[in-house]
Amino acid sequence: MKIIPGKMAENQEEAITMAFQEAGVKGMDDDIIDMFASLSNDQRIGNEADKAIGTAIRNRHGNKATWRTERWFVPVPKLHYEGKDTPQLIIEITLYLVAAAAVRIQQDSRLITLVGAIRF
Repeated sequence: MKIIPGKMAENQEEAITMAFQEAGVKGMDDDIIDMFASLSNDQRIGNEADKAIGTAIRNRHGNKATWRTERWFVPVPKLHYEGKDTPQLIIEITLYLVAAAAVRIQQDSRLITLVGAIRF
């Protein structure tokens, strides 16, 4: 998970832009995300996101850090064509997490943005 200083995403549109940049996707319309939005409505994905956020923040700021996040899930589709045996068009979905976090470390407070693919 990539940690970027500052609050870089404040809404779904900015989160989509960040996820597309992280995935290396160019020229994809934001409306395509709506087709796959239901994939992120799984409790298991939310749990994995919480673990990934907690691990990234603790690794960077220590075990005593506390945080509050606003997060967005962005499904990024990739198309593949297989011509072996039966020709198939395959749509592979990678779910990206974009989280804006306020991290508190003893006397200090910082805003960060986390972005990366979620494995589930």
